[in-house]
Amino acid sequence: MKKEKRMEHVKRSPFIVLAIVPVLFLTLMVAHYKVNVPVWDQWGLVPLLEKTYNHTLNFGDLWEFHNEHRIVFPKIIMLVLAHMSGWDISYELFLNIIFASGIFIILIYQVRKTCFAQTGLSYIWLIPVISVIVFSLNQTENWLWGWNIQILLNVLAVVGGIVLLTSSELNYWKFMLALLLGILATYSYATGIVYWLMGIILFFVLPLGNKKRKFFIFFWGLIGTACISSYILGFQRPPYHPAITSFIKFPLKYLQYVATYLGASLFTSDVRPFIAFLAGISGLIMFGTFSTLLLKYYKIKLRTILPWLSLSFYALSVALLTGVGRMGFGDIQAMSSRYVSFSNLFWITILIFLYILIRENSITLHQKRKWPCRQRFKFILLTIAGMIIFLVIQSSLHSTLLFRERKDWLIPARSELYSLKNEELLNRIYPHILSIDRKEFRHRLEFLKRQKLSVFKDHND
Repeated sequence: MKKEKRMEHVKRSPFIVLAIVPVLFLTLMVAHYKVNVPVWDQWGLVPLLEKTYNHTLNFGDLWEFHNEHRIVFPKIIMLVLAHMSGWDISYELFLNIIFASGIFIILIYQVRKTCFAQTGLSYIWLIPVISVIVFSLNQTENWLWGWNIQILLNVLAVVGGIVLLTSSELNYWKFMLALLLGILATYSYATGIVYWLMGIILFFVLPLGNKKRKFFIFFWGLIGTACISSYILGFQRPPYHPAITSFIKFPLKYLQYVATYLGASLFTSDVRPFIAFLAGISGLIMFGTFSTLLLKYYKIKLRTILPWLSLSFYALSVALLTGVGRMGFGDIQAMSSRYVSFSNLFWITILIFLYILIRENSITLHQKRKWPCRQRFKFILLTIAGMIIFLVIQSSLHSTLLFRERKDWLIPARSELYSLKNEELLNRIYPHILSIDRKEFRHRLEFLKRQKLSVFKDHND
């Protein structure tokens, strides 16, 4: 028995090493290319930070909208980190890597459960594949912009919540934890609202006792309604954002935006949006086809793949919701690297489905019936999986150029904060520097100097 376990560990070792490479590479890249300077939206944290020093911060300050988002928990985290580090942006960046590591661990946990549910399936092949996607450098903004704590925190909470809700035995403790994760997701990023709607659907699909089902639906609906109602209370769209009715007037452009959003996971943000659009459409076709094959042809139990269906539906719902608010900015905006953390869930699901199909085709199908096209079908599936993995790796490696470009772009602007002469450089890090109240900008800068924070942490006057 001990010998078998030892052999199992030996077999897993190469895959674990391969899984460590992407996160190690990402950490080294962030350490080398990070620039300790607040960028754009991050300057909105300065007034809150000042209030913490003056002991005047209140809940209303945390509750305030940022664009369409109530980022209560990310604000708290960023303020705590700022006090701990003298507002060194590096702390936020490495926390994002920790959040991504949490997402990776939860996904591997679910992969293990899914593969164990299918007799004969080994999950070790999927460990490095998921690592490559979760830690892909293609999420450039999320790795180099501490403000995007909100996105990875939201994804972490949703992934954890969905895995809990779709677990084999959903008890009251798991339910309560899933509720708490829903609150965390909602007040980290606006898309967390979708999580509450998905929960209601899951309670009708899951095999629950009648009493437990009613209990879950009642309290989930109660807490979810309270969260959504409080969230939209006092909501006002930023005046500089496109009209929210654009998706109704231009439905084809809306669908194009959504498909581009999904396809952007496989390409860097400097690729033509049309290529990502084609990838997104292909992904939607594959998702529908593979889901049907697994459920209808291979007779895989819905419960087995329900977590992955839920994760992919969350990614798709986020794409649809983002399209409503952002399609007016055009397809290039759909390529934003910060959105890749959401759409990655969609492609991870497709790869999980591909893996099950390939393994089932090899183990089960040929034992039950003769099918002359079996080898050809397996080859097609392997080719598709290989292409997806290749595109993810290629986009990740190409993103090293974007890391370098961002650093080269920010360093001169960071230096300009000492002289305040070149407005073009300042505009790289501070939004609308040419049209804002110069007094407010100087006040925020003077506060950072006075408290020796961020850029001025180690600066001697």
